[in-house]
Amino acid sequence: MHMRTSVGVALVLLAGLSVLPAAVGQDQQAPFAIVHGPYLQLATEDSVTVVWHTNRPGVSRVEYGLTAALGQQAVSSRHGLIDNDRTSHVVRLAGLKPGTTFHYRVVTREFVGYEKQHIVKWGETVTGDTLSFRTLDRAAGPFTFAVVSDIHENAARLDTLLSRRDWQARLLNGTDYPLPGVVPLIDLHKLVSRGLLDAGMVEPLRALRHSNVLLFDFVLKRNLSLKGQRFANQVFETAPFFAR
Repeated sequence: MHMRTSVGVALVLLAGLSVLPAAVGQDQQAPFAIVHGPYLQLATEDSVTVVWHTNRPGVSRVEYGLTAALGQQAVSSRHGLIDNDRTSHVVRLAGLKPGTTFHYRVVTREFVGYEKQHIVKWGETVTGDTLSFRTLDRAAGPFTFAVVSDIHENAARLDTLLSRRDWQARLLNGTDYPLPGVVPLIDLHKLVSRGLLDAGMVEPLRALRHSNVLLFDFVLKRNLSLKGQRFANQVFETAPFFAR
């Protein structure tokens, strides 16, 4: 397969993800479960980070190996102590071979609490599907990759995105729907106060948000501007990129 060289493409997302832990919640009546992930981060030639989320705290590990039989495992620990009170699980796999396919699956055992000092009460164990990834290889040919991020309540980043015309070719419009519909996450008046949105657009956008969140997200970004400079049309013309 022919691979195209690219420095990367970033999706333009406006909402912050700080609401996700609250949205996951800790319903004690629901079955213990993996509610998001696993997904991979910070891949290198000899390492990768595996991240996933559960609906209640637990002790986690990643089982991995060169075949689907796995055979190795890694855990997350700090100062010699293994985490047992997290719903967000982050495990780093290190010492991997470059340019090699590894199989892996995530496992989390629910931590219910302590029956007495140092006596742990455990709940159910959940195991994800067996998946695979390939470590990077600097000897391999060029490849295309994408970077997905959002504003994280830092409106100043919009100033940079709008002003850097040299970045426009590497931006794609994206949405973290349904988050744009959560009113506190995108403050239209704050965008007006920063000079990024015309005050006359607030009411039309507010009405649009109530009827069609996806269209609200699109129209808002089409109307953002900094000193008259908007996102280029090509940012919203996403089909050619995915047709490559």
